[in-house]
Amino acid sequence: MLFDRSLDRAEFTGILKCACCGHTMQVQEKRDGKSLIKVCSYVVNDKGDKCINRGGYLGPVKDEIKKAVLKYREEVLNFLKNDNCTDDVDKITHQIQAKYKGLRKYEDALMKVKDSFDLGDYTREEFLTRKEKWKEKIDTVEEQISIFEKELKQQKSISDEEKISILDCYLDNIDKIDDVKDRNKLYKTIFECVI
Repeated sequence: MLFDRSLDRAEFTGILKCACCGHTMQVQEKRDGKSLIKVCSYVVNDKGDKCINRGGYLGPVKDEIKKAVLKYREEVLNFLKNDNCTDDVDKITHQIQAKYKGLRKYEDALMKVKDSFDLGDYTREEFLTRKEKWKEKIDTVEEQISIFEKELKQQKSISDEEKISILDCYLDNIDKIDDVKDRNKLYKTIFECVI
């Protein structure tokens, strides 16, 4: 038997997501004490095909998470030390405004395509092709705006000094916590999910 269910610690519960299909993955500890990311068993289509993610050992993933947190901490510290850099909130706000300006242009272009079709300037196929082109651009920009707005909300809710404090708490304690539930709570103070 590869797994001992009594050793199942459920580390990263609800946090670890499959990079192939986006569904939550599970972690289980093997008898040798090493944690294993279980095979993603999500059924991806009507034929019953399962996701191709075969899982793997958790150790390298945890190492990469720690590197990413350390790198992010350095970026925040550099930002705090650099007096000449612009405020993150202003930068994100400017990016959102630019995206909305682009969105309006794409929406106007789509409206012109519809008007041209109504006037008989385009065949149905030309209309559908052009409509799809502008619709894809609109969808992409709307998604980018959504991401920037989430980032802006997060930036407004927490200062850089608070970020450093949270990151330091995470780095100082994550390897010392034995209780998996407490470790998962600490993971969730840093990120929503790990892909």
